[in-house]
Amino acid sequence: MFLIESNMRYGTYDGNIFWPEYSVKKGDPCVIINGRIRNDYDKGYFISLTADICNIQGEKVGTVVCPSGPKPFVEVVYAKSNSTAPFEIHIKYDKRDIIGYDIFVAFEPSEIPPP
Repeated sequence: MFLIESNMRYGTYDGNIFWPEYSVKKGDPCVIINGRIRNDYDKGYFISLTADICNIQGEKVGTVVCPSGPKPFVEVVYAKSNSTAPFEIHIKYDKRDIIGYDIFVAFEPSEIPPP
């Protein structure tokens, strides 16, 4: 798996998300990281992605709350064999002071979706 591209922008949540300790309301501010990954393997895989964001002081801030993941703190992407797949990670955060981010795989890639 390779990260092909990514970018970050500020936005808001499009709807309500209710998970214990991970709830957001429609309109809550967030940081959105968009990108594409490439799967060079001979099989398709589900990839669980998450991210950290850092503010001007270099502190990790925000809480990942993805609207479409099976768990609120990951975005699951299915990447077919020898193809690319888009992803979008939402991070609940209410300031505009982000200077960087890191994207990483939260769980080992799998041929079946995570529970």
